[in-house]
Amino acid sequence: MQVNTIQVTQEMSVGVGLDGKMYGGKLLNVNQQLDSLEREWLVVVPEALGESAEIR
Repeated sequence: MQVNTIQVTQEMSVGVGLDGKMYGGKLLNVNQQLDSLEREWLVVVPEALGESAEIR
């Protein structure tokens, strides 16, 4: 399967397949980004599903 990488911001890129689905994501300098927050996890919310998941 072919996946195209799209750079969303300087800190984040996502892999999108030809079918339009997201197959991966990458946060650059994730430790630095988490250090700037007052928590040690991220919350991911796929809007299409209306669900959320914490990544620690």
